[in-house]
Amino acid sequence: MDLSRYFENDDGSLPEIEIEFSSAESLQRAFSYFFDLGAENIAVNGSYLWLRKERREEPFSGAGDAALVTDGEAESFHVVLGSINVDSHELPALGVFVDPTSLVIDYRMGQDWSRVKVGAFVNLLKSLTALGGNVSVARWWGVNGQKDFSRYLGSGA
Repeated sequence: MDLSRYFENDDGSLPEIEIEFSSAESLQRAFSYFFDLGAENIAVNGSYLWLRKERREEPFSGAGDAALVTDGEAESFHVVLGSINVDSHELPALGVFVDPTSLVIDYRMGQDWSRVKVGAFVNLLKSLTALGGNVSVARWWGVNGQKDFSRYLGSGA
């Protein structure tokens, strides 16, 4: 059994994987890691974040924007990232929602997810775990999905 069934059939949904962090620094390092892997903002109209004190919207400017969220200066935001390279494989676009304690990754299922790209994505999740994240798919894929992902992430069942 592999994880392909969680990626291969585009049913129109955007499954979510939540990575919870115990510290703001870990979350910031994890978000920056996407950009270390070549991530680029590919949101159709760009992405924006709401600055609380200034009460205004500002265009997404890069990895450092996660610190604005963890420091309480900006509201949580969502960005669509492309050009993420893991193990010499470019992953399909990933949505990343940044909130003060977690990153929530969403993805479009379908033919863009080859077995090799699913493996590269699992390696990305392993790296985020090594940076202090706790990966959960249970809200979307249920208890059995969590067991399947945990087995591949090396975190037991």
